[in-house]
Amino acid sequence: MLKAARVRGTFTNAFRLLLLGLAIVLTSTALPPPGPAFAAKAAAGGSTTTDWIFPNAVGDGLHYDQPTNVLRRDGVVARTNECCGHLTVHDFTPLALPTGTHIDKVEIRYHLAGVRTTARFTQYLPTFAECVDHTHPGYYKDFTPESETVLADYIVEYTDQDCGIRPERLADGDYYVEMVRYLGDNVTYAVDDISVRFTYTPPPAVVAVAPASGLIGGTYVATYSCADTPAYRVSQADGQPASGATLGLPVTSDGVHYQQRLQFDRAGTYVLYVDCGGSETGSPVVTVRDPLAYVALGDSYSSGEGVDPYFESQNACHRSQQAYSTLVDVPGTNTTYASLRGIPYNDWGFLACSGATTWDVLNKQLSGTPDGNNTNYRGLDDKTALVTITIGGNDMRFADVLQFCYKRPTFCPTTRFDGATTLADWFTRKLRTVVWDLDEVYRKIRTQAPNARVVVLGYPQLLPGSWSEQECAALQGVTVSGIQLGLSHAEQDFLRDATHRLNLAIAERANAVDGVEFVSAENAFAGHEVCGSQGAWINGPVLSPKGIEPGSFHPTATGQAQYAALVNQRLSAVS
Repeated sequence: MLKAARVRGTFTNAFRLLLLGLAIVLTSTALPPPGPAFAAKAAAGGSTTTDWIFPNAVGDGLHYDQPTNVLRRDGVVARTNECCGHLTVHDFTPLALPTGTHIDKVEIRYHLAGVRTTARFTQYLPTFAECVDHTHPGYYKDFTPESETVLADYIVEYTDQDCGIRPERLADGDYYVEMVRYLGDNVTYAVDDISVRFTYTPPPAVVAVAPASGLIGGTYVATYSCADTPAYRVSQADGQPASGATLGLPVTSDGVHYQQRLQFDRAGTYVLYVDCGGSETGSPVVTVRDPLAYVALGDSYSSGEGVDPYFESQNACHRSQQAYSTLVDVPGTNTTYASLRGIPYNDWGFLACSGATTWDVLNKQLSGTPDGNNTNYRGLDDKTALVTITIGGNDMRFADVLQFCYKRPTFCPTTRFDGATTLADWFTRKLRTVVWDLDEVYRKIRTQAPNARVVVLGYPQLLPGSWSEQECAALQGVTVSGIQLGLSHAEQDFLRDATHRLNLAIAERANAVDGVEFVSAENAFAGHEVCGSQGAWINGPVLSPKGIEPGSFHPTATGQAQYAALVNQRLSAVS
């Protein structure tokens, strides 16, 4: 008589392999290819092999569901001494499953009451067992692979229903899945439908941490899976304890998917370890940088005078929402410092004020007291990473000098400006004293923000350099209410020279203080002055019978963006 050989443990191993394959999805996102076939060994008066094809596995990235097609045997009668008294279904395509993979459930649906079925997870390389003819009736032989290791063997009685197999944790290796239905002798049936579905969860892993890098005080969210209650810890990349890390409690809605918040108060690279039932998985979670507070000090060139809208419409400081400080980036990123406003330790302060002198910076902006209704106040401290400033122009009464030259019918440099002193002489004498005020400002900034980079920006040239550009109607021969206003070529050249001399003095004092660096704006704005041949980045004069309105001769929105570009270039080049 014939006896169908049974390959044991195949169902178990295939399931394990499937788990491994799906766990790999965590990193590759591609689902493992289905096995080419499930071979079903069944016989009635002989041996029959039926292919059982796996459809593609589907899942949500953490749980995976691998259904089978239905295997059907029609019109088979199994009698005593006839092959075969059982049915075996194998997956002969191995899949690799990592340590800690969980088999969540195996469901077997059938349409024959009272039949015992065994689901197994085995680890071995299976071969097809064959039914063998023997000369002596009553002689049975069951060919079982010698290398078979049964890892789990579940036997249950089914009564025409779905049945779940309890979860099983798997170790490393290649596995196969086997399901065996014992029909027994003298069993007669007309239709036999069998379908198998199993669901599994990959081992614990840090699937995502967002953001992957950031700043002290920021919030980071780790996402991972674990079928058990997870344990967790954070260490530095070198394995040392992470004393600066704070971990929130894991939050889950289904007992498997977890989210966990992390915060860090020290810079470094940190690793999150998740222990799920004795299997610990670690992954770099975040690189945390030092505090990035940035404070913009200075006068109207830093406040954005002339570029609407302003943050505080009723505040005469005229802090523009398009001022260059709103566009300065954290080095190496596309994140502006201004976007960090409100994040602990990572902030942006906007203290620049139209009309400010060195005295105002020393006694107001560096006083620790907000002015008026400043909505973006932040003082300097040891957490400040960057300070920018333009200052000195109002000490040199530059707005008054422009007004004076515009309204004078005589050559303004040789005209008395302050008492009996001509403008040219007054400018030279004043510059000698202003340099020491600049020095005091830079040193006080360094004292209040000892860890900051201090970037001092020079002033752009306001007036063009060529004769043809200086002929611009906005600069020469303008009549307002019968009053002749304008600047001669010689006066424009004098004002250009005065601007350059002021920039040289600012650069000298900035470079003399440790930790302070000077960035010139003259070359970047060349050709972009008022009436410049390459397009103006400076607002032209807005004239009235009283003279020049405040927004005149200040950078446009484009000019402010170019100022920001100069700062970004310097920070990127030296950071």
